[in-house]
Amino acid sequence: MVKTSKSASGLPTGCQVLESMPDILMIPELIFGGLVWVLLLSTKEINLNPEGWLLMVSIFCFISSLIWLFVFFCGLNQGSFCLNLDFQYHWLATLLYFVVTVLHLSATMAGYPKRNSTSNSSIEPDLNKYLYFAARICYVMATLLYLIHAVKSFLRLKKA
Repeated sequence: MVKTSKSASGLPTGCQVLESMPDILMIPELIFGGLVWVLLLSTKEINLNPEGWLLMVSIFCFISSLIWLFVFFCGLNQGSFCLNLDFQYHWLATLLYFVVTVLHLSATMAGYPKRNSTSNSSIEPDLNKYLYFAARICYVMATLLYLIHAVKSFLRLKKA
């Protein structure tokens, strides 16, 4: 049987994670964060200027959120420091995604990604354009989800 009670710190454990706000946001954070690096790696041209940082942040946040979700499911969030750690992690993720979003969007406005003129297929540049557009939507959504989670975690911390 999976433990589904609140921990001493006021954080949900077990399956109750899937019923409590803001912890339910970890699922869409994982989905959109995973989609960012999958979409960027699906393109044929990776510009290491903004995309390298975006890939690093999205993979770091994906793995960290997955570990944090595992900690919640296993009930290892019993300490009182976990409320503060939850708040700090989500603010860090929000800050990282926000900085990378600004860098990537400003690089896009400056002309990135550069099209590869040696490509012999006329369909590839269009597909890359759509993949970049989908990745932009996903990392903006991930940024907003982490921001909402951070604000809700802060309010939960202040209430405790």
